[in-house]
Amino acid sequence: MVPLQQPKLLLLIGGIMAPVCILSALALSSDQPVVYDHKTRTSIAEGNAELLSDDARLQADRICYVTENAKGLADGRVRLTHALGRIASNSGFYYVNDKTFAVDSFRMAAF
Repeated sequence: MVPLQQPKLLLLIGGIMAPVCILSALALSSDQPVVYDHKTRTSIAEGNAELLSDDARLQADRICYVTENAKGLADGRVRLTHALGRIASNSGFYYVNDKTFAVDSFRMAAF
């Protein structure tokens, strides 16, 4: 695995500069540098990781985003926020293309 070099920019979030990787219409960021594995075509974000799409925000301790099938695997303090509310879990999959979230167990809050 190699640290992601391009595309990369810094985004000011709450007064803190954070590395961000733009993946098409998605943004993947974390406290640690986002790493891209060319062999598996997977981006890995660790430490307050966040995957932003046009209609949802996935937050977790660690997010692995697989480019080939547009799937985000989130582990540790997982939160998915969307227009209908927030889902919290310990782990889960977010399928970007069909906008679905799969978990074994969860807590949900409506806005």
